[in-house]
Amino acid sequence: MGVMEKANFIRNSVLRKDISEKTVTELKSLLFDNQKVPVTHAPISALAIAALDVLGIDGFKGNDIDVEYYIELFKNISYNLST
Repeated sequence: MGVMEKANFIRNSVLRKDISEKTVTELKSLLFDNQKVPVTHAPISALAIAALDVLGIDGFKGNDIDVEYYIELFKNISYNLST
């Protein structure tokens, strides 16, 4: 799976609020993926951590600007779609 396919999978997981075992397992498998997303140059792992936080699976308690950016982005996307 290419970097953009991974990013799209993560985004779609959040948008669909998909907490199925299969999705959570796949998200967790991306926690150490250092491929960079074009434009933001954030690693895929940052997106995966943010998704797991927003989905309520694993809370993020660290200090990482990339993760914090994607947490806010995912929360806003989810909120805007539900209103």
